[in-house]
Amino acid sequence: MKTVLVATNRLSIGGAEQIAVSQANVLHEAGYNVYLGMLYRVKGQDQLYDGVRLPSDHILHFDMKGMKDISGLGRVYASLKKYKVEIAVCHLFEANTIVRLAAWTAGVKTIIACEHSVYGGKHWWQRTVDRALASRSHAIMAASKSVVDFTAMQENIPLEKFYVVPQISEFSLTGRFQRNELRTKLGIQQDAIVAITIGRMVAEKAQDQIIDLADRLRAETKLVFMIVGYGREEQNLKEKVWRLGLSNQVKVVVDARYAKEYLIAADIFVMTSERESVPIAMLEGMYQGLTPVAYAVGGIPDVIADGENGYLIERNDIEAMTRRISSLVHDDDTRQKLAVAARKSAAAYDTGKATFLDLIKKLSVSQEA
Repeated sequence: MKTVLVATNRLSIGGAEQIAVSQANVLHEAGYNVYLGMLYRVKGQDQLYDGVRLPSDHILHFDMKGMKDISGLGRVYASLKKYKVEIAVCHLFEANTIVRLAAWTAGVKTIIACEHSVYGGKHWWQRTVDRALASRSHAIMAASKSVVDFTAMQENIPLEKFYVVPQISEFSLTGRFQRNELRTKLGIQQDAIVAITIGRMVAEKAQDQIIDLADRLRAETKLVFMIVGYGREEQNLKEKVWRLGLSNQVKVVVDARYAKEYLIAADIFVMTSERESVPIAMLEGMYQGLTPVAYAVGGIPDVIADGENGYLIERNDIEAMTRRISSLVHDDDTRQKLAVAARKSAAAYDTGKATFLDLIKKLSVSQEA
């Protein structure tokens, strides 16, 4: 069976990193000889190594010192040669650049890049690099058509280079927590309606708007918000909750490793991100029977049909989001109806594994022809 390198920047907790781990595991289970390579190391609890199901000697660290590290680029090249890699799958800008360049010079037969988001913040030189390396790549995978259309236009890359491949993720929970016990631990009443958001605590996730929602909905005594994740905005979020006197209405939970397990305690999934690809955390919530309410950015409209399996809100229209959440608190029937449809949508969306394996096989065969 063919040898594959799945590469990313580092194995810190994040959506793209989780997809890289899932792809490596899926290829391994399908019989491929798989290596998972990281440009940089990450320590502490904010990492995904526990989820890797490869032999330990198939986890590679290239110990780059930055994108200008020529010796690090040489280590990537040497590994590709040493392990006779035939297929390289790359994630995130740095790995997409370094590993694709090394794979091209090493003569890797099939080179694949992965685009995860509608990202308008790339510098001109990044767009130039992506466009140049696209000509040396055999495919660019994206999680949704919206990501394909945006990236193709921004990078000026032909559409025929792109393939839409749904995200691969483990939607089920481990059972680490029980709903009632977790609510008790967090100081949440058992009959409360809990609206949760999960993600890195960074500016682009706009979780401060969750606190604004709680402030607007103070009168909804049954409603509690949870912000779960980790990141540099943690202290700012906690301080805002304290400043507004919302400690009973908003629970800021810092738990990088087990973040999605907190879905068990919730009823509604709220997403206020400024940009997203296909949101894994939201799909995980939908799979657990949570009703999604989200801004219509990036790939979210590919997942939510407004009024059918959740609610779509125009970006930053916090008044509309306030009204929708309030209505879900008071209308159990609608909330449950949307939750059932959301779960079916998430289950049907989980087709990424088969699509991904089919694409890998198709591309590798075409390169042999």
